[in-house]
Amino acid sequence: MYFAALKYFNFNMKKLLFFLGILLVFLGSCNKDRPKPSWDVDMLLPLFNDTITITDFISDTLLAENPDSSLTFVFNQKLYEVNGDSVVTIPDTVFYWEFSFFVPITVDPGQVILDEHFDQMLDFDFGIELENAIMHSGEIRFEMENQSDGDMLSDFMINSAISPEGDTFALYSQPIPKNDLYSSVSDFSGYKLDFTGENGGVYNTFNFNLRFWVDPNEPAPIQFTQADTFRFYVHFTNVVLDYAKGNFGKTDFQFGPETTEFDMFEDMEVAGFSIGEADVNLRIDNYYGVDGLLNLKEVSAKNTNTGETVSLQGDMMDSSLYVERAYQLTPGIEGIEPSKNYFNFSSTNILDLLEIMPDEFTYFVGIQTNPEGDTLDHSHFFYLSTPMQVFMEAEVTGGIGIEDLVIRKESEWNGENANFDMIGDGLLKLKFTNGFPFSFDINMFLDDENGDVIDTLLYNAMVETAIPGPGDKITEPVISFIEIPLNENLKQSVKDAKTARYIMRINSAMNEQVKLYSDYIMELKIIGDFKMKLEQ
Repeated sequence: MYFAALKYFNFNMKKLLFFLGILLVFLGSCNKDRPKPSWDVDMLLPLFNDTITITDFISDTLLAENPDSSLTFVFNQKLYEVNGDSVVTIPDTVFYWEFSFFVPITVDPGQVILDEHFDQMLDFDFGIELENAIMHSGEIRFEMENQSDGDMLSDFMINSAISPEGDTFALYSQPIPKNDLYSSVSDFSGYKLDFTGENGGVYNTFNFNLRFWVDPNEPAPIQFTQADTFRFYVHFTNVVLDYAKGNFGKTDFQFGPETTEFDMFEDMEVAGFSIGEADVNLRIDNYYGVDGLLNLKEVSAKNTNTGETVSLQGDMMDSSLYVERAYQLTPGIEGIEPSKNYFNFSSTNILDLLEIMPDEFTYFVGIQTNPEGDTLDHSHFFYLSTPMQVFMEAEVTGGIGIEDLVIRKESEWNGENANFDMIGDGLLKLKFTNGFPFSFDINMFLDDENGDVIDTLLYNAMVETAIPGPGDKITEPVISFIEIPLNENLKQSVKDAKTARYIMRINSAMNEQVKLYSDYIMELKIIGDFKMKLEQ
């Protein structure tokens, strides 16, 4: 029985080994054709991150932050300046003198006929009394007319005029042929002029030295009669004073109409701009040492690109604005303490002038100097290089409105390390977090290392405005998403790009004027959401 059992076991073992052999052969043949194991993995790759703040499209020089982080728009812009080169002018003819003989006289060659030092008063208008001045530019013309039968020589000096080198103005040994006219023109720039005469204590007075004599080369004595005449003229031409001091009198002047450039908006690419409630002052910085009444006869702004012009209107127009004088604390320009004079223009339409975004201002101004008519004060002064300046100061507390304000930015692109040989499908996911009460219309490009466009990511993509909450302040930003499917061209662009460049058009919602806060931002993120295949 044991034998029978053993025989049965051996038979079963043979069958088991047979089946195991067949199984091993089958499994061995399957291993030859089976692929290596692989896995699909989701990968997130940060490609771009940038933040827009208020100073990216409005200069920080125009912003002032309040304790509650709200922003006040502060404009402090020079509108125009009034130059005083016409406040004090020197008469064109400062000297005329005529000499003749009372009786016939014979004069030897080389003999002096006249050698005289004398004071000559200049004829200033408007009661001006000058003590001294400095020439900025101009010329002096000296003429001598010789109506006689002898050749003459002449010396002419203005002892009251000293050159920058310290020399007295002089024309020596000028020949004047008989019955002829001698004329000489000299540059008079930089000369210091003393108008107090030879001994001081007077005003508007030059001290001269005039000398003339018979030419030593005359072959014989000259017989002069009562008909022989010598005339001398001194003319100033194209005179501009650099400085003057004295009493400027009670004088009325007009400046303009004159047009000046206005560069406040030159760096802004914007179609429309509006301003809410504001406090507006006209500030006049007076660097002249004389008080005055300023009368705004005409002020207008013009946008030369659109042709739009707006004139200033209101109760401040054509009224007299009293402007205090400046004081000279120490010699020279650096010693001037100007007066700053403020006039509230909130009741005028001056903000309308700004809203057309002008690049020119035209003004026509009348000024009356020394309106009280003080004739004793001789401390009046002006410097050509420090004119009276007119500024507009505005604090906008009611917000601003913006229409199609364009900003352009670029930032680093981080796609060069992406291994697209292992990336299949995927998306570029763009996330916009907008905390501004503005909408953003965005075009975005990928550029290579040369700044050339290799792909366009966005065209006219709209990011909606955030909505202000309580207190007209935004507390919750608006988040927007855009997904761009990955294709072979985009894969190559993502890898080759060095920078992402974008152009944004910014608009206020419904063109409303909105208040801004310093913590408002708009954040832009781009992430690659890729399917990566990994193999063992």
